Amino acid sequence: LDISLKKPLELLREKNVVGIYPEGKRVFDEEIGFFKRGVGELARRAPGVPVLPLAISSAQDSILQVLPRPFKTIRINFGAPYIPNPSYSAEAIAALLRNQVMFLYHSSLRSFAVPKRHVSHPYHTRP
Repeated sequence: LDISLKKPLELLREKNVVGIYPEGKRVFDEEIGFFKRGVGELARRAPGVPVLPLAISSAQDSILQVLPRPFKTIRINFGAPYIPNPSYSAEAIAALLRNQVMFLYHSSLRSFAVPKRHVSHPYHTRP
């Protein structure tokens, strides 16, 4: 077992939450790189522990970046919890998770194109 996975695996077995950058680093552009094998290996070695995929994006990642904004808007899209099959290879699990994150990321970018006044709220009624 890779030394870098020992502590996260120990934390997961103790029922703690572990957050990781599956690409091995933070990414500041629109390209989602390939996920490292370690994310799949960690999921395989913690059977039954759900993985919560998420995508972080900002308005600066979209067409709205040309508009002046006093504050940077951050969007975090969460996917459905996923319990990997431990019989899958680490590479296969990493690829499955990457596909889920890519979907979440691109869904997040599309949501920036909708002006707020056109988004309905379940508790807001219009006359």
